[in-house]
Amino acid sequence: MGLRRHIRLLSVLVVGLAGTGLLVVGFGLTPLSGSVLGSMFGLGPKSDFSMTSDSPTTVPRGQMGTISVTINSINHFSGSVSVTATLTTSANVPPVVASGQSSVSLTSGGAASFSVTVSATTSTTLGSYNIIVQGKTGMLSHSITVTAQVTPPPPPPTPDFYFYSNATSMTVTQGGSVNATLTVSSILSYSGTVALTASIYPSSVNSPTVSLNRTSLFLPAGGNNATIVTVNTFNATVGYYTISVSGISGSLSHTLDISVSVNHFVGFEQLNLELSYFSSANNVTLYVRNTGSVTSTLVWYSVTDSSGDKYVLSGWNGPVINPNQLGIALVRIGASCPRCVLYGSAFTFTPGYSYTITLITRYGDLFTFTAAP
Repeated sequence: MGLRRHIRLLSVLVVGLAGTGLLVVGFGLTPLSGSVLGSMFGLGPKSDFSMTSDSPTTVPRGQMGTISVTINSINHFSGSVSVTATLTTSANVPPVVASGQSSVSLTSGGAASFSVTVSATTSTTLGSYNIIVQGKTGMLSHSITVTAQVTPPPPPPTPDFYFYSNATSMTVTQGGSVNATLTVSSILSYSGTVALTASIYPSSVNSPTVSLNRTSLFLPAGGNNATIVTVNTFNATVGYYTISVSGISGSLSHTLDISVSVNHFVGFEQLNLELSYFSSANNVTLYVRNTGSVTSTLVWYSVTDSSGDKYVLSGWNGPVINPNQLGIALVRIGASCPRCVLYGSAFTFTPGYSYTITLITRYGDLFTFTAAP
């Protein structure tokens, strides 16, 4: 009897030390830590689960909201957990609360989520509501309280307009131009006149220019209207730009941005004057050959006399001259050119005098010639 009693006392001591992690006991070739051995005897951490949520949520009247609940495995718990959601706040007209699932399945060390829906009618009582969400499996049971706030419905949408471009970005070579179509559309039968403006930034003397072929659009109820956005890169610096188009109609305003990339001009321009013909005191025809590698478009000219007086025409729709081709450019001054800007005193083409004529291409290249009647 004495030996058996000592064996029982030793067993209790071993189990107690193992449960506290102070003793490592080996059976055969497999060592067991004190915590594992303690769990075997009911002394270690228990398998369990926990619950969390993304509460609170806001539910406008006439709408439905959701609260996400997550159940997490603790200490390798696995199995099926039944779930319920119960509204605990009283009200004259409470919202309808329901769990999206009756149970979730957990794997060891994993997590599972489900949704609790809160449905509010147009007459649901405004205020804050508490909901108890419970998870239960076997002898384990946990619950959390989540909150839903029922608020007034949002104001109804008002008639408006919006606009969009067929291109959100554009690429153009130095000296070239590019277009995009801007469409303005009615929302909820909005009708009215939309005033449009366009600007480009960064803005400097060497930035591209932007223009709209129509700056005022009438928008019929439920309809559309459109304008053309043109970017001209004459003498523009290579780089990235943003076009900002604004539309205003009464108290309504919207803005649309379009990105523009200006790339390097590739190739070279060379124009040579082969012949000049003065048909009158205000007109001279230039026969210019393109000996460069790219097509040249003339967009600007100036005519200067021997005294330094000068006529300048910008925005000129001059000839387009392909490589190795001869182009004909009609240059006008004085009464023949009402759009010309005069710097100094007026003059006409007079025999016995020579005149300096400068042509500028869309790439910003200047070509200067001397001609005499």
